[in-house]
Amino acid sequence: MAFQERNTVASLTVSSLLLAFFGPRITTMLLNDAFLAENLFQLWLIVIVGMILGTIAVTILANIVHGAVYMASTQQEPDSLEYEEDERDQLIELKGTRVAYVVFSFGVFFAMLSFVINQSPLPMFALLIASGLVAQMVGNVSRLFRYRAGA
Repeated sequence: MAFQERNTVASLTVSSLLLAFFGPRITTMLLNDAFLAENLFQLWLIVIVGMILGTIAVTILANIVHGAVYMASTQQEPDSLEYEEDERDQLIELKGTRVAYVVFSFGVFFAMLSFVINQSPLPMFALLIASGLVAQMVGNVSRLFRYRAGA
């Protein structure tokens, strides 16, 4: 697995775990009448910090494990060319980002729509958080498919 693929899988793993954390918490807040600004902002902070630190930690861990397994199996260090980014990698990254932006744009549309139909700003904010997580996941899945397809 190439360096960029490992990073994409790491980011996909973290965003999937955070979405799995975020969804039940929002549902619990709604069912227990605890859907308040302070609870939602605390959850948002956990998601943002988790995304940043989790992605960094999982990416580093994945690359360390890959390097150790590679060295143990081949008795050689990984080739430095593996860590270089070429035009294909840049194109895949741009296409994945475009897909993520489209998904996030739909999420923003639905979040604004919830505000237009006289909901409080809290559901709009929760939809923005959820759509950001979903967009990140869909963009990463798109990147993985493109890496596997070779285009």
